[in-house]
Amino acid sequence: VVQREYSVRRDAVEVEVEVSRFAAEERKWEAVEELAAGEALFVGSVVSVAARATEGSGIRGNCVYMARREVELIAPHAIGVYSLADGEADGLAISGGHSLAAEPVWIAPSLA
Repeated sequence: VVQREYSVRRDAVEVEVEVSRFAAEERKWEAVEELAAGEALFVGSVVSVAARATEGSGIRGNCVYMARREVELIAPHAIGVYSLADGEADGLAISGGHSLAAEPVWIAPSLA
């Protein structure tokens, strides 16, 4: 589960992100401080996926990529990248921009 909260300060948008996973054996939620080596999460309202950050892929490991149409109303980018390692969030520019009328989605092609 990825929870994010935006707060607008003078000339800046601050983002707080919490990542949790359900530990089935203990039957409880636990905080995630680090993803498995080289993994990244892609979270959206339409679909969410996990991917491995390989060399040359442009994917940063131990990061959560977040897509949300409504974010444009308070933040300059509809795609955000949150690093679990340093707790920093950055916007990710989209080539060609995006439409506020359409929810951004992640496309994860299979090479099988």
